[in-house]
Amino acid sequence: MWMSESVLPAERITELFRELMSAFPATGLWPLHTVGLGDHADFDSGLISDEFVAGFDGQTVDPVAVFSGSWNFDDEYPPAVPFTGLADPVPGPEANPQDIDFNRPGTLVLVPVDRPANVSKVLGWLGPTNYGYNGEPVSAALRSWEDRFGAIPTEMTFDTITVYVPRPPSTDDQRRKLAAEHYGFCPDNIDQGIPYEQYLEALDVWSYWAFWWD
Repeated sequence: MWMSESVLPAERITELFRELMSAFPATGLWPLHTVGLGDHADFDSGLISDEFVAGFDGQTVDPVAVFSGSWNFDDEYPPAVPFTGLADPVPGPEANPQDIDFNRPGTLVLVPVDRPANVSKVLGWLGPTNYGYNGEPVSAALRSWEDRFGAIPTEMTFDTITVYVPRPPSTDDQRRKLAAEHYGFCPDNIDQGIPYEQYLEALDVWSYWAFWWD
């Protein structure tokens, strides 16, 4: 991957991200916003550290294996939000680069991929490694959301990933099934974050989904 040499103001990284996202079909380079730990200028503790980027993950994973929690849970500790099947897709337009906006400074990363969802696979990103998965399993989930909701990754740090969602769920059934997908993918969002019912109610409002692993 390629990374800018300096921290960029939020306005500038937004401008560049929009331009590079528009050019992606021609370049094959997907942009990402990233920051270091604590200090935006602390690049060595951010995404580029070998601790967080392991290299291309050649396996192929079924996203249902991620959403169902088979990577995270066992029979003794079943998921608090059970997976009952994939949420139905939402039709509509793909993400518009002009809708992407960042509110904090950061570093610009470019990753050579065939589709945005595969950034984790290509980097071998280790964000959820405490849950026993990284790289391709993350991309498997992102590909499924890209196909059904148009979701695209916009920011990745050493333990977080954010995606922009142009087509959020619109029915109660979609929201409940999607909440279970989110829980299987990232239990910390609910276990250590927003209570389930509030999370459920917000899914048809959020245009960004943010995931964080302890």
